[in-house]
Amino acid sequence: MLKRFGTYEETYENFHWEIPEHYNIGVAHCDRHADSGKLALIQVLEDGSTEEYTFRDIKRLSNRCANALA
Repeated sequence: MLKRFGTYEETYENFHWEIPEHYNIGVAHCDRHADSGKLALIQVLEDGSTEEYTFRDIKRLSNRCANALA
């Protein structure tokens, strides 16, 4: 839980992540919801239209990117 400070500057100066040595943010925050059908992201395009992405979409696209980089 983020400790509350009086100002943004105090919060910025005192904030730090506690990340385990072996941690995959994609698995922790996306893959575990991939089968839920839940909406993960709404992109608003310049023309005002929108594109919606589920957690499954994000998982598929991030895996595709990782495979291309490999």
